[in-house]
Amino acid sequence: MRALHAIFCLTALFAGGCIRTSAVHGRVAAGQDSDPFVTVEAGNVEYPLGRLFARYSVDRASQTCWLMVGYSLASMDCCDARRVGALQPVITWESDASCARQSASARPEPSPSASPPRAQDANAPPTSTEPD
Repeated sequence: MRALHAIFCLTALFAGGCIRTSAVHGRVAAGQDSDPFVTVEAGNVEYPLGRLFARYSVDRASQTCWLMVGYSLASMDCCDARRVGALQPVITWESDASCARQSASARPEPSPSASPPRAQDANAPPTSTEPD
């Protein structure tokens, strides 16, 4: 069993060191034009301990989007996923205009100052907001 584990580790190390893929705009695989679940490969993602393979997944039926890095899956906003060129024709329920509206409505309102306005100093000259 240990020999099999060692062979697996050496093979993974060799393949990981020789195959260099950078994150690129993927493409929809052939035959997925009518498939409700689409996966687009994004390439390798560098991290401190090595590389992980990343891919985007889109479920057209439920209109949801995910990013998978290695074996970790996280949901993501489909407007963010549309930034990947290969996903723009796949994510048909969102448009540039709807994503812009969503982005504008998601901006937080500026919060009022934490401290109340200071009272004017009695020795300071009066300030006026009226034009001269």
